[in-house]
Amino acid sequence: MSTKRMRLIGLAGVLGILLVLIGVPLILLTVGANPIPRRLPTWTASAAHSLAPTTALRSWSCSGSRPWATWLFLALSVTLELIARLRGVSAPQLPGLSPLQNVARGLVVQRCCS
Repeated sequence: MSTKRMRLIGLAGVLGILLVLIGVPLILLTVGANPIPRRLPTWTASAAHSLAPTTALRSWSCSGSRPWATWLFLALSVTLELIARLRGVSAPQLPGLSPLQNVARGLVVQRCCS
């Protein structure tokens, strides 16, 4: 593989990592998925309303916490993979996060640092 092609692949990997670490939070904030609630619910307000399963599911899926948690774990995985790659060791496997770690490993190892 030519040096120019390797550099272009590395640049694409760096841009992909930057898109994940910076672009995704900007997109989430743009669409209104705020990770910090404006106010915490009170106990009396929570107890006064019955939480049917559909109501709880709807409020959880619209709250914006799920995309932020996914982004946070992916950013953590990318950071771990980058540090491990720079140190020349394999990244520790975090329980339950293997799909996100596989994505991070693909971004870091195969594209940006090969």
